[in-house]
Order: sequence, then C-alpha cells, then structure tokens
Amino acid sequence: LQVLQEGGNAIDAAVTAAAVLAVVEPTMTGVGGDLFALVFDAKTKTLTGLNSSGRAGARADAEALLSQGHREIPAHGPLSITVPGSVAGWAELLKSSGTIALSRALAPAIGYARDGFAVSEIVAAQWSAVADRLATDREAARVLLPNGRAPNAGEVFCNPDLAVTLEHIAATGAAAVYEGPIGTAIADHVGALGGFLTRADFSAHGADWVEPLSTTYRGYRLHEMPPNTQGLVALEML
Repeated sequence: LQVLQEGGNAIDAAVTAAAVLAVVEPTMTGVGGDLFALVFDAKTKTLTGLNSSGRAGARADAEALLSQGHREIPAHGPLSITVPGSVAGWAELLKSSGTIALSRALAPAIGYARDGFAVSEIVAAQWSAVADRLATDREAARVLLPNGRAPNAGEVFCNPDLAVTLEHIAATGAAAVYEGPIGTAIADHVGALGGFLTRADFSAHGADWVEPLSTTYRGYRLHEMPPNTQGLVALEML
C-alpha cells in the first residue's frame, strides 16, 4: 500500500510484498525459493508469464538417486533443493515493468528482518510443525529456533542474518545471489550436505518469459502458468 501511495505500480507493490513475505512467512517462501508471475499490460492488453524457478543442480543424477533407494525426489532435504529463482524474478519484474529500484522494494523487508515482527498464528503453527527438522541443521537452528524452539504466535522475531542478506541484494542487485557470496554460500552448504547444487548452477540461472495457458469456464477465460508449474492441473479441473 505504501509503494502504491508513493506512485508505484502493481509490479512495484507485488515485489515489495513478496520480499516482506520472505521475512514474515519463512515457512512459505523466501530468497531460497522460486517465483512465478502472470503480468498483464493494460496498455497493450497482453498477458505474459515469468517463470523464475530454478533448475536441478548440475550434479543431479537419477541413477545415483535410484541406487540410494529413492523412487521419487524426497519431499525435503538437500536432494530436493534446486537453484533458487525468486531474487532473479524480483529483479526481472522490476526491470521489465516496475518503476522503483530493487533496493526500494526490499527496504520494508529489511526493516522487518532487522527490527522484528510479530509472528502470526498460522505461521507460528507451521514453524512449530517443522521445528524438529530445523533442529537437525546447526545454522537453521541458530537462526530460526531462538531459545531452542519455534516462536509462539504474537512473539516478536528478529532475523538479523536475513537482514544482512537482503541488504547485500539491495546494494548489489541479483548478482549478489547468482554471481556473489550468497549463491556461493548456498551451493557450498547444500553440496556439503550431499545435494546437487554447484556455484556454476547459480551463474547459469535465468528468468524466462513464457506464454500462459488458458481455458474457458462458464463464460470466463482463465489463465495459468505452463509447466513446470501446476497451472495445467487447475485448468484441467475446471
């Protein structure tokens, strides 16, 4: 709302809100996640899609997974982690359709990470549900389990480490992730845990503009992102 009041457009507002959610809903989204967007240009009446989801790491090996007894990608853990695309998506959206700088879009998120926010009831429940899993990783436990537990609803939670990460992105752009120390740290940590990511995977990442899929339903035309997203399933159900 603040971005819109200052003259920003819908893309500016969406990226700003997404960055805030990366702080206040760490169980749902974040710098380590992906981004999908449907963008409508009111002037040209055109709809396009942005797919900034990450590819599998260069070390990914189906035979190795099968030899370890896996018949599908694990639901969590290092083997399921792909290149994070969210930051590249934020930057691409602002570059193509926004009016503000990435640093401006990240400012509220940085403030919430540094100064803290009251944890909402739903997020507190989700956080608690994965506390045991977070506790298995020393850094995850240090950052996300203060006092050895998930924060309760209404507690103020500060994440100064994430504030530093977002400040670095604000200062140097998406390159901080894909060509710099953030991506290096992620690749090295995931690799040390047996995952597939390499530093080169980050530099190879790109956000792709794609043509949405659509169908009609009761007189309306509905649009979704194409695969690799689940949009096709929603259209099939309708």
